[in-house]
Amino acid sequence: MLAERYLIYGLSDNYGIIRYVGKTKFSLEKRLKTHLKRLKGNDHRANWIRGLSKPPLIQLLAETNEEKTANILEILLIAFYKSFGCQLTNGTEGGTGGSAFKGKRHSIESRLKMSKRPWNYGKCLSEEIKRKMSESHKGHFISEITKDKISKILKGRKNTLEQSKKQSEAQKGKRRKPHSLETRQKMSKSGKGKHRWSKEARLRQSKLHKGKRLSKEHREKIGNAHRGMKYKLRRHDNSTTIP
Repeated sequence: MLAERYLIYGLSDNYGIIRYVGKTKFSLEKRLKTHLKRLKGNDHRANWIRGLSKPPLIQLLAETNEEKTANILEILLIAFYKSFGCQLTNGTEGGTGGSAFKGKRHSIESRLKMSKRPWNYGKCLSEEIKRKMSESHKGHFISEITKDKISKILKGRKNTLEQSKKQSEAQKGKRRKPHSLETRQKMSKSGKGKHRWSKEARLRQSKLHKGKRLSKEHREKIGNAHRGMKYKLRRHDNSTTIP
């Protein structure tokens, strides 16, 4: 009787960055086909594979004839690649042959530890890995179906007053980098002939603000913000600057 052979493998994107570590008793080709068939789930690994422009690459990392050794190797390799900053899509630390945490709950102590500091705190990706990740995402666009799903999820959601205040405080004092001339020209061309607001939206806004008056303080703020600015009025083909 032939001894069972356990393979520890890695799934990587088209630039060779490892994103998943697993083990199998089957051939690498068969295991890859299984991964490609199981894409209906909402786990991190399935989402990553669906987002790739090409199927992931599979490569052999280690092999052994003992199951216990295979479990240990899987755990060690997951920890090894995480220590190098690889954003693995594994749902567990390895060695379990599936989701060992399913149906269980984290203890209060574990939850407190997780809330204080993430696993990748203080770890920086090398410039080469950043470049590879950037190149792997170039040319990849979100499909219209995905956009619709995101839109439906976010519809009706509103930030609390506390969240709005935090966002406001975080942005205070920050200066936005001005757009380059080339970028401004592109934005101008893309916006030509387009209405920023639909007729229905403009009517809604009109009804919403009808009868409302700005406070004296509000009017002063607007006046101070626009003071010193110059406007151009186009009359026929002649431009007149109003100070």
